[in-house]
Amino acid sequence: YRVLLIDMDPQDSLTGIFGYNPQVHIAGEDTIAPALSDRPDLIRASIRATYWDRLDLIPANLNLVGAEMALLGMDENATRLRQAIAQIAADYDMVLLDAPPALGLLSINVLCASDYIVTPIIPTMVDISSSSQFFHILESLDALQLARISILITRFNGGAEHVRAASMLRSLYGDTILTNQMLESAELLKSGN
Repeated sequence: YRVLLIDMDPQDSLTGIFGYNPQVHIAGEDTIAPALSDRPDLIRASIRATYWDRLDLIPANLNLVGAEMALLGMDENATRLRQAIAQIAADYDMVLLDAPPALGLLSINVLCASDYIVTPIIPTMVDISSSSQFFHILESLDALQLARISILITRFNGGAEHVRAASMLRSLYGDTILTNQMLESAELLKSGN
């Protein structure tokens, strides 16, 4: 598959994982920002190769915070990413988007540009409560064009609280819950997801 990863998170973890130091190697115009705030066709200039054949990246850095602020005053500000991806969709078999953890205009653009969302949920009561708020927000987005949504139980540690919460998630969301879950590990704890 030809795959494009788009890092939409100003915290830029995905960019770092793929070998770029976001504060050294990435300027503001190297991110998705110009395609969001200026012209969608500028997305092509942001695409970078990775060490893996057929896997490209649009990196992120803290400058995306400014792009989010710019989106506030724009028309169709929830669908700018979708318009940009349309410019390069024929070049890729799959486009994967890494959304910021906070629900702002960057995250809303990710949601509105997606046809399939995998949302991670830690099996705790706080995260279950947050997930219901997230799904209410999804229902309110007019520009949403989802074909499917799945929930990935993450940071599962096998303890009694996690087992109860995972069971509750399965009873609430049924087939939306993915069969496999990500076990808690030192690397996963470092990732923030």
